[in-house]
Amino acid sequence: LKPSPSMFQCHESTLQKIASLEKELVPNLQKDIEQLKEDIASKEKEHNLMIEKMDILEEENSLIPELQNVVEMLNTELSSKDNEYLDALDKISHLEKVTRDIPVLKD
Repeated sequence: LKPSPSMFQCHESTLQKIASLEKELVPNLQKDIEQLKEDIASKEKEHNLMIEKMDILEEENSLIPELQNVVEMLNTELSSKDNEYLDALDKISHLEKVTRDIPVLKD
């Protein structure tokens, strides 16, 4: 069996079509690959930012009980100061009454 010229032409035509498709598709595939790489890099950045945010939220949540203790302590201290202030006002009021009742000495 000898290959016929028409078979050779058909083969040549097929090779040309393949070469033409390669020229057309390879750059598009390369662009798609580059775009996918960029998308992956972008998603990795987003992912890393989300991890950082989660870490910050966990840290903040761990501080909440400590902050609640501080607020409670400050409220207790404020209440104590309020009581001291009220006691001082009572003493002042009492002293004002006592001094009003003392007769004024004349020279």
